[in-house]
Amino acid sequence: LYIALRSGITGRETEISPEIITFLNAISKTGMLSFGGFGIRRAEQIAALQPHVHAPVIGSALVQVIAQHSGENADSIYTAVREFTRRLCGE
Repeated sequence: LYIALRSGITGRETEISPEIITFLNAISKTGMLSFGGFGIRRAEQIAALQPHVHAPVIGSALVQVIAQHSGENADSIYTAVREFTRRLCGE
């Protein structure tokens, strides 16, 4: 189950509020696999979501990283995406 963590347009940052955590915990009790996203771009958000979803979903932030390196070769884009995701995971 993909859970949009806020309403609005893509690309904005989402605050992981106590209300969101309560909602995610209610979903997890159903036994469904849950994937939370929409405005996820910082390691602190990933850490807050980690205990409550099976996996966070990062979309626009990855698209922005790719766009920032769009004139570069595939290896450079891969490295930029890898470094960004490592930072998100707290490495």
